[in-house]
Order: sequence, then C-alpha cells, then structure tokens
Amino acid sequence: MVRLAGQLEVNVPQGGAKANVDHIPVEALLLAEEAAVRALPPEDPDRRATAAKAALDTVRRVRTAEVLAEVRTLLNDATPDRIGINASMERSPALLADLRERHDRLRVPLLTTLGNDPSPEVRHLGALLELALSNVIGADESFVRELLNGKRDVLPVRQEAIEHHTTAMRVHDRLQEMTQGT
Repeated sequence: MVRLAGQLEVNVPQGGAKANVDHIPVEALLLAEEAAVRALPPEDPDRRATAAKAALDTVRRVRTAEVLAEVRTLLNDATPDRIGINASMERSPALLADLRERHDRLRVPLLTTLGNDPSPEVRHLGALLELALSNVIGADESFVRELLNGKRDVLPVRQEAIEHHTTAMRVHDRLQEMTQGT
C-alpha cells in the first residue's frame, strides 16, 4: 500500500501481479508508480528497472484506454444512419460542427499516445485510425449535405459513409484488442 500526500492509497501488487487501475486518474497512477519504484531498495537495480517498466506500461495502457474510449464515443455518435435519420436544417449544422470539433480535439492525443507505443503495429494502426476518423467525419458531412440538398440518389454517399465508419470501427477494435489485452 502506498499513500500519496495523505490522501490517495493505492495497492501496489507484489511479484508481477497487475492492479486494476481503470478508474484512477493518470496523474495519481504516475505518483503511485513513482512512489512504488522509490520504495524498492536501491541495491536491487534489476527489480527497480522491472518496476519502472511496469509503471510505464500501466500508464501507457491507461492513457491508451482513455483515448480509445473517446474515439469509440465519437464513432458511436458519428454513425451515418443515425446522423442521416436525424438530419435537418436546424440540428445538423450544430451536430456536424460538434463532431468536427471533437475530432480535432482528439487528433493529437490519439497520434501522440498511440505513436509512442512500443509496438510498430500499434503505431501504424494509430495513424490509420486518425485518418479513418477524418474520413468518417468528412463522409458524414457529405451525406448530410446531399440529404439536405434534396438529392434523389443519396445511397452511394450513404454507402461511402458506412464504409468509412466500418473501417474506423475495425481499426479501433483491433487497437483495443492489442493494447488492452491481458
């Protein structure tokens, strides 16, 4: 058990066990992991190095989970059929602006978090996911524009939006499997 600033207590597992840290803020994790490493005897450098690596892995896993959760909520809100069904001159501009703003806010954390992963495949998929998200937002905007302009045949634009969305969901799910596995 490590106590930080007399306020937060975190169980630090012994012998390589993993703690459930899914609901602890990243800043608290960093402090707890740093305290756990400092608590190890200085004459045991191998154990300290292993503990430091485990601490970094925990923080990376939590940060990645946070970013991927934001991506998933954006994808859920950007489902083409849902956006199309609710398309209107009154609501759609604000909805699309919100999706675009959320995407813009998420791009850098997505690229930096996944771009610093030790796995080349995760780094590659992270870059693909950012591009796929851009495509989803752009395709949703085109789909709504076609709907609101009264185009007769919106099926090709709808299908394109669905394909972009499906691609982004697949890349997201693959990243989720790779980064949050046991």
